Amino acid sequence: MVDFFQNYKGILLAALNFMITRYLEKINFVPRIAEKVAGSIPRTHLNNKEKTILLELNDSCFLLSIQI
Repeated sequence: MVDFFQNYKGILLAALNFMITRYLEKINFVPRIAEKVAGSIPRTHLNNKEKTILLELNDSCFLLSIQI
């Protein structure tokens, strides 16, 4: 039994992660979680304004930087 799990660890982990993300899709409002986790949805790049904001935060909480 141990050999089976060792030999198929990658496949089993991928299947488990996929099933968990499918479950999360049912209880969350975030669309296509499974595809995002699998990496099949490419990430967008930050524009210059977003990069500047992130650099200015300098490891600070972005919620504290919001001005109301």
